[in-house]
This record gives sequence, structure tokens and C-alpha cells, in this order.
Amino acid sequence: MESLKVLVVDDEPDMAEFVSDALESLGHEPTTAGDKGAFSKVYKDGYDVVMLDLYMPDADGIDLLRLLSDAKCGAFVVFMSGKDRSILNAAQRLAQAQGVGVLGTLQKPFTVDELGAVTGRYGDMVRRTGKPSPFKPGAEDMSRALAEGQFALCFRPQTDVDMSTVIGGDASLVWKHPSRGDIEAERFMPMAEEYGLYNPMIEFALTRMIGQLGAWNRAGRPMRLSLRMTPKALVEIGIAERLEHLIRSNEVNADQVVIGIPETLISDGLGDCYDLLTRLRIKRFNLSIDGFGIGRTSLYQLVRVPFNELKFDRSVVEGMVKDPEIRAFARIVIMVAHELDIRVTATGVRDEGALRILAEMKCDYVQGELVGEPMEAAVLPSETSPVANLSF
Repeated sequence: MESLKVLVVDDEPDMAEFVSDALESLGHEPTTAGDKGAFSKVYKDGYDVVMLDLYMPDADGIDLLRLLSDAKCGAFVVFMSGKDRSILNAAQRLAQAQGVGVLGTLQKPFTVDELGAVTGRYGDMVRRTGKPSPFKPGAEDMSRALAEGQFALCFRPQTDVDMSTVIGGDASLVWKHPSRGDIEAERFMPMAEEYGLYNPMIEFALTRMIGQLGAWNRAGRPMRLSLRMTPKALVEIGIAERLEHLIRSNEVNADQVVIGIPETLISDGLGDCYDLLTRLRIKRFNLSIDGFGIGRTSLYQLVRVPFNELKFDRSVVEGMVKDPEIRAFARIVIMVAHELDIRVTATGVRDEGALRILAEMKCDYVQGELVGEPMEAAVLPSETSPVANLSF
């Protein structure tokens, strides 16, 4: 995890000190401010994250949120409060409506681990929002890296909800940088789009992914793998014909392939991509709505779009453990999805508590730290439970 510059705004000295110390222990660089005046003096656009206490004597968090919105704040916000969690949820929705990115909410008192879970979402939020990353390679660097084979495909394992069987996983590119080490896709794929390299990299990933599925088939262990891509890329690379060629060449069944589209892009409209997605479903490829719960997709849209899978965003999974409102939302989504024959996957499953809730809700599949970290396809997955130490 990269080191983040974090501004902590809280009028309670003990709480501010705890958060500051916790951030330092997590490898971040905190600055504290105890009131609106101090906030105004230290705030600048160089912060990655601003943590706001919602209840302060001279100015509440909503007042400071308005200042951040007016200043076109580039930082992500974390709301803190010891009050009713519904207030935290309302503040989050307000921030999003004002164009301020929200990394998460924390209900006081919280632990260092809970704080680490929220700051750990930073990289994922950078990928979703296109917020500039400190790592900024040039187009020539990325083209050369692709030509020299510096990119590899990693897989995050996915199991059924009782964690008895690995059924597949999510595929994503990793840049094996000669000096910076492993760099996750969320840090370079936005730049690949900017440089016109997104489609070649997606084609590379598709070829490797389906080749791996074929290898597992030949070894007698059929799996299913998912790759996330944009609707624009689906159209530009001729995804239907490309997929049909790849599965024929590698002796892979269409239903072993899952194409994931981010919910944030679906809620903006599928445009010319709609008929292409329908063709893919007719050909028996699986289509997934990825990151469900952070965009503006309504449950009614599940009836209208040709998707047969849905993946909860990790913020939904993490939030439902303590928040009854989020838990109710997740339960209703799973119920509606199953009525429509849509399978549901929970991402970001970190602990047994979340797993128990998901099992009670009859979620279909799970993935996350509890199941296994992203790994290369070195060996075939085992069917042994528990699966936390499985490798591909």
C-alpha cells in the first residue's frame, strides 16, 4: 500500500492523537486540525485523504464538506462519528452528490484494523475515479513494457459461499516493473486508456486468461474466470468474434468466461454496447455487473440489462457487518437477483463475520482476503477447505 497524506479534522485531542498514531503505524503521513480555523490554515490540495468528524463545536463535518466541494477538492473524504450510523450514510450520499469522493465512514470508537480497511480502498478508488496516481509512466514506458513481457496475469480466487470449492476467480494484469516491483492494474490502466494502450492490454489479458482456462481444462479441473473491461473496449476490439476465436483455439466453453462491466459505467448508459452484450449472452458468455452498490443502477435495471451475474462492491460487504441499513440493502439485492436468475458474488470478504452474514443471505460466491490474495497461475487450485492458502 502506498503512503498517503492524510488530514485529520477532529476537535477531540485524544481521538485526533489516536487516529494520527494509527495512520503512522499504517505507513501514512497524518496532519491534524482541531477546528475550522486550523483546518483552513493547513488544508491544501496536496492531501490524498481528509478525515472529517461530523460533530464539532464551531463547524460540523457538513460545513467543512461544503468548503471542500467549493474548492474542487481532489482528496477523498472519510467521515467519522460516534452518533447514529444513518447520519454517516446520509453524509456519504451528500458528499457524492456534491462531487466529493468518499473513501468510507468510521463509527467511533473504531480500531486500527478498521481504519486500515478504509485507507486500503484508496487504490481502488483511484482506479474508479481516475484520480491521478503518483506513479506516472509515459506512453513509451508502457508500450516497451508490453513488448518486453513485463505484464503478467494474476487471479484472485473465488469460492462458493461455504468456502468448500474454488470455482474460479477474477483476472487482472500486474506490471512486473524492473525497479518498482509489482504494480496493480488500478494504478496503470487509467493511463493505458489515456495513451491509447487500453485495448492492446485487454487483448493481452484476454488471451492469457482463456489460455489458462484451457490449461486447467486439459488438467481435468475446469474453472471460470472474469475480466473487467469498459463498454467502449468491448465494441472496439470486436469482443464477440475475438472471444469465439479464443475459446475455440483453447478448447474452452463459453460459460467459463465472465466479462465484467463496472456499475459506474452501466449507470451512465450502455449505448451501442447493449446489442453486443445481448449477443454475448446468447452465445452463453457470462456478463457481470462489477462493483454493485456504488453507482446509480436501480434494481429495476436488473430486469432490463442482459447480465446474469452481480458483484457487490467491497464497501457494501465491509459496511453490512456493522450497518443494518447496508445489510438490509444487500439482503434485498440478493433476493431480487435470485428471482431473476442472477448469481451474486461478494468481493472484499475479510473475516468470518461477513462470511456468516453472506451465507445466511444465500449469496452464491465470495472472494477477498479471507479466501486468498491475487496470485499467479503457478499450480492448480485444490478443493480442500479451508481455502485461505490456496494458490493457482
